[in-house]
Amino acid sequence: HTPRGWRADFCVVQGQSPQVALHRSRDAECAALVDRVQAWLAEGVAPRDVRVLAPTKKRCEAAADALRGAGVPVEFQRSGTLVPTDHRVVVTTPHSFKGYEAELVAVVGLDGFCNRDGELLREALYVALTRARTWMWVSATRVSDTVPSAAIVSALERMVERRPERGGSLRRA
Repeated sequence: HTPRGWRADFCVVQGQSPQVALHRSRDAECAALVDRVQAWLAEGVAPRDVRVLAPTKKRCEAAADALRGAGVPVEFQRSGTLVPTDHRVVVTTPHSFKGYEAELVAVVGLDGFCNRDGELLREALYVALTRARTWMWVSATRVSDTVPSAAIVSALERMVERRPERGGSLRRA
């Protein structure tokens, strides 16, 4: 469905709650990302208005490969200045997207926002979750075993279990 406030001629005071999806595997998460982005594009959203953020280069590459394999016009960009593109969905890291915004943002790999010592990457997580102007889709997998990633997944599970407040769509995959 088209997000409320999309293409509005006025400032939307309160947007929709983010859509949250939890997955059993990274492959399932990538498949869900492809479905979500394809649905946005089918609804008439221009690729330039969609950004996909992932915590690491590896997760960005996996997301870009999955989208590319499904025929979605995609480009993985990182480091330096992001080059605007009108005809492709851009996949990048939160670090590279700091200071930018997009209308529709998909954040994948929420369970991966931890460093090698297992500490939560708070700043990167904050940046990732504050880039959407209109609508956000976030996802995680249950495959990480660090304490912070387990805490993130647990928080998302609680969100999935509660009823959405403002029309946001929460589902378990």
